[in-house]
Amino acid sequence: MLKRVTKTQLILLILYSSINYAQTFNLVQEYSTFWGGNNRDGCFVQVDKEGFIYCMGETNSSNLPTTPGAFDSTLNGESDLYISKLSPDGKTLVYSTYLGGNGNEGHTWFMKVDNDGCVYILGGTTSSDLPVTDNAIDSTYNGNLDLFIVKLNASGSGLLYCSYFGGSADEMPADIEYDDSGIIYISALTKSDDIPVTLNAYNKIRSNDNDVIVVKIDPTQDEPLYSTFVGGANSGKLAIDKNGNCLVTIVASRNNNLPTTDSVFGKQYYGGDTDVYILKLNSSGSDIIFATFLGGGGYDSAGDLKLDSDGNLVLYGITYSSDFPTTPGVYNRSYVGNKQNLFITKIGSNANRIICSSFFLGSFDGYMETMELDSRDNIYLTIIAQSSNLPCSGNSFDVTFNGGTDGYFMMVDPELTKTNYSTYIGTDGREYVFAAPGPDCVYLSGASTSADFPVTEDCYFPEYVGGERDGFIMKFNIDETNAKEKNDYQPTGFRLEQNFPNPFNPSTNISYSLNESGQVKLEIFNSIGQHIKTLVNDYQTSGEYSIAWGSKDFSKYHLTSGVYFCSLSVNDQTYYKKMILQK
Repeated sequence: MLKRVTKTQLILLILYSSINYAQTFNLVQEYSTFWGGNNRDGCFVQVDKEGFIYCMGETNSSNLPTTPGAFDSTLNGESDLYISKLSPDGKTLVYSTYLGGNGNEGHTWFMKVDNDGCVYILGGTTSSDLPVTDNAIDSTYNGNLDLFIVKLNASGSGLLYCSYFGGSADEMPADIEYDDSGIIYISALTKSDDIPVTLNAYNKIRSNDNDVIVVKIDPTQDEPLYSTFVGGANSGKLAIDKNGNCLVTIVASRNNNLPTTDSVFGKQYYGGDTDVYILKLNSSGSDIIFATFLGGGGYDSAGDLKLDSDGNLVLYGITYSSDFPTTPGVYNRSYVGNKQNLFITKIGSNANRIICSSFFLGSFDGYMETMELDSRDNIYLTIIAQSSNLPCSGNSFDVTFNGGTDGYFMMVDPELTKTNYSTYIGTDGREYVFAAPGPDCVYLSGASTSADFPVTEDCYFPEYVGGERDGFIMKFNIDETNAKEKNDYQPTGFRLEQNFPNPFNPSTNISYSLNESGQVKLEIFNSIGQHIKTLVNDYQTSGEYSIAWGSKDFSKYHLTSGVYFCSLSVNDQTYYKKMILQK
């Protein structure tokens, strides 16, 4: 026989759940536009302090718009890069230029914009005729896939710096950064034993098939300040601290034999196929300030690395480790399934402790893209999604996975306790997406194969131009009018976390913590207050608990799609969470 909660209880249940489920942010779309030509295009956006938009991408299109006085108005080879600057409202083209040579610049590339509006670019090239500058550290194409480094002036009319860098084998770009004095830092994966390293290098010998190399460049000098191997076989993401020290992420295996330093939290390799490895090079590139491992007993891989406003390290990546380290009070401490889970970890500035660490997204199919921090240290994440079960906020732009590959965007608070916003981006084709914080706004950019990708009226490119794919740019303004802190509504003595994943199908994990011992009852109700299942009815001591629910009722029948409520009662206090079963 089904038990019902009272009418008063149900009203409170819905009220509590709606308060708790409310998102801290609401994103209001201002505009959306295609950006492309007659062939293959993509788009990556950065924003300067005044809100001007810089978009860059690979192109095979010969008809992209260029502006009078632009550095290069024509497509040069098989593929080029392009760089365009737009007004903050996205309607006026300030400048637009091609950049490339007689080969291919359509390989991996990275862009940063400084406070003066200069654009820094690291890419891969097969062109032998790039317009190198007199101050280049390497003026000659070295063969195969070579690196090139560019600094474009603020008007888009000329190059302040252009140089090759590489050896006789392949180099794959990994990241580029700059400091306040205009010094450039690059990282890459290299297969070349003869790639130049400096006498002061921390490590002069390539030790892996794809070793990570880090190079520091003063654009006014024709020799690198340092060039050093750092070990490992992947990642190579960079962050630069205020003293010019360089932090690097590496995907490391046990046989890499990488050193660690005293006082770090991860002195030993954690196990499994790979670990994340983080090191901090001193400003001369001659030694490491610290080095630490991060991981669990499975496969762990590093994504982007950023420094927050306090100088702490913020890192995200994927893990197959059920024992990956997490911390109390975060969004989700439970590894889900046997596939990759996304993690975010915040580490103290000297790597002596993990400040907070959490799983996100559960077991999902897809690929990591980018991470950015806004001025208040909120974390912006993007992935290429191949899963229909990713959680979306109630006010999201698109709650539906549209097939193929979609972009997916998520905003996470600095303490890793909640997602402020999450949404799919896509239609029935293939999409990928990047995120960039702007002044009180968020820009999403990427590429789409879909002619029906949603664009707004009076945008710069209102129609899909053609070819294999077009780029896109979307601007969302941040509205915090109805912001609420969910912790304000939690009863004292215990805490009930939002189930994860949510929406879910067919199972989800419910976590809760007790500050004191007591009689605990964890129950499931449907949307009209009928009692569906009792998961826990026992006396429990203080601690953290997690239980899986497979969407079955007390008779072990599978439930239909809909809204359900989880009720946690401890010592006569009750709290509720809304859950969505979506089949």
